[in-house]
Amino acid sequence: MGRVTIMDVAHRAGVSRGTVSNYLNHPEKLSASKREAIAGAIAQLGFVPNRNASILAGGANPAIGLVVTGYSHASTAGIATGAQRVARANDLDLFVAGTDNDGVLTDRYLDYFQGSQMVGMLIVPYPSSTWTPHYRLSIPTVVVDYLGDGSKLCSVAADNRKTGRLAARHLIELGRRRIMVVAPAEDIQSAHERCLGIGEVVAEHPGIGVEWTTVEDCNGEADGMAVGDALAKRNPADRPDAVIAITDATATGVIKGLMAADVDVPGQVAVMGCEGNTMTWDGPMPLTTIAPQWDDMGTAAAELLVGEIRGDGAAHRHRARVVDSRLLVRESTVGHAAGLAAMGLGADAGAASPR
Repeated sequence: MGRVTIMDVAHRAGVSRGTVSNYLNHPEKLSASKREAIAGAIAQLGFVPNRNASILAGGANPAIGLVVTGYSHASTAGIATGAQRVARANDLDLFVAGTDNDGVLTDRYLDYFQGSQMVGMLIVPYPSSTWTPHYRLSIPTVVVDYLGDGSKLCSVAADNRKTGRLAARHLIELGRRRIMVVAPAEDIQSAHERCLGIGEVVAEHPGIGVEWTTVEDCNGEADGMAVGDALAKRNPADRPDAVIAITDATATGVIKGLMAADVDVPGQVAVMGCEGNTMTWDGPMPLTTIAPQWDDMGTAAAELLVGEIRGDGAAHRHRARVVDSRLLVRESTVGHAAGLAAMGLGADAGAASPR
């Protein structure tokens, strides 16, 4: 038997071709009995809708594309989960493509999604502070995990300045007075904002010293381990008693470097991250970090996108939104169960902290 067509399904179900088309695109328009008859015919015949034929005939592809920088970060799963929930609620499919921070591949996927006549796109761009929208964007698009000014596209991101403030305040409240900040050498928007937030809190506490250093690779542990090793070799009197790493991977590396040299973490040096990347939490101890609500970010972005798709295009106003983050207090800053208990927390606890 050749390819099963929509007419084959119509004949088997005893309905018109247009009724089958409505079943595929607007099932709410059909009675329960017709939906049941068509579903049975599709199952019996093994019919698969030809989306390409519909697109070539001038129809829209009821789908949105999500372009992410890669799959090795917890943000990807969270953003996709939130976006998928909104897509399904609006009878849209969601397709995800990872680019591994490759600009050429990013452009290729953006062009593919637009050429497939998807109704909209979500983009998690490479996080450089100099990133600009793709010049060929021709369908509604929302930028995720990158805060724009709202002039060209809607965007949704974490409040990264608040993230920095939460991190600095946590360590100061624990009595730490000499803080090292380990940031990426590259100009990354989220890192820049987190550093500004840290600096704001430090400026409010004249007795707190801060030391800044950078790493080339903030997505792996090796450079963090080198920082930890260098700290271990310093005179304890001149060594920071706390480290804020802008990424969790770097923080895990710092802990490994310190512990390899028998420096007590957190007794001598407390260490924390700033991005809630669960994929890096298999280190030598539970990591204190600031966790953006990635699921909320994906939800907010998809809601903005659906609003632009379904609304009046001429009247649409681009917006920039931020989602909240929370402090997750763990062993790397407060020690074992006794330290958590002193803060009124249980093991592996998450503590919401005020701004």
